[in-house]
Amino acid sequence: MRRIVIGFSMAAGITLVSGPAAAAGCDADEIEVYRDKTKIVCRDRKEYSACIKQAGEQMSKDVHGSCARDYKDCFSQKNVDISVNAAGCLILARAGCGAGLVACAAGCNVIFTAQEWIAYHACSADITPCYEQALARDKERKERCKGL
Repeated sequence: MRRIVIGFSMAAGITLVSGPAAAAGCDADEIEVYRDKTKIVCRDRKEYSACIKQAGEQMSKDVHGSCARDYKDCFSQKNVDISVNAAGCLILARAGCGAGLVACAAGCNVIFTAQEWIAYHACSADITPCYEQALARDKERKERCKGL
């Protein structure tokens, strides 16, 4: 218990000592956007916040636009195939299972669930490059906000 209290006290002391020194590089209406051993880069808080907000809004448009549309189209197409396969399975179960209809229908459900899982992962793999490109563009926009 004593070690925890001492550790907490040291952490609080370091924070109190280093906090003002770290903040000393920027004016009150600025925010630090970059720091290394030789320089500190500050930007106006409101301008930087507006730039980051705009970058986030553009990211949302990118993802909800092309990426989400492509994913929806892929999954919709695969769902048609899955639905046809499930219907065929159920028809065959109805015709060929007789008294074991429930067991056959349960088997169809397992097949249907597996096909849904495969479709989800296949579409996710197809769409991953779109999301990766959107994230890269977002990172570039946010770096430009820093003005480096």
